Amino acid sequence: MRRFRSQSGVTYLEVLILLVLAGIISALIVPQWTDEIKTKRFDEAYGVADQLAASMETYYASHGVFSAERDSLLLYLPSSDLLINPLNGREWVIEIQNSAQEYLITGEGKQPIEIQTEDRWPQYKKAWEAWVAYQDRLRQEAEQARRRRGGR
Repeated sequence: MRRFRSQSGVTYLEVLILLVLAGIISALIVPQWTDEIKTKRFDEAYGVADQLAASMETYYASHGVFSAERDSLLLYLPSSDLLINPLNGREWVIEIQNSAQEYLITGEGKQPIEIQTEDRWPQYKKAWEAWVAYQDRLRQEAEQARRRRGGR
């Protein structure tokens, strides 16, 4: 009888070490990967809510009040999909407050999304600064015209 002493191949211990290493690596990488996906989806949902808020502002500029009616908002939205929260597939909750002068857009979930009229302040501030700059320019032009005519 002949015994083969050649041991080629992989032992159980080597396979076990590889499995443990793969488990450790996946335990470190998978949570970061899923958190990144959740963050991207949340950012997408906030972007959609921001577009919905912009349509509310456009509607307000045209009509003087905000509207929570789906049909009236669809006039200012590029797609009806923007009325749906991408995080949970439900429609956004739109509340009109203060005699239709303010609005609140909310989305449910572990990370609730809220956009209120005050969230639009940077845009209002930018428009206000542009208006003030325009008024200053008009005042300066009138002052220069008066000086050219010889007035004080």
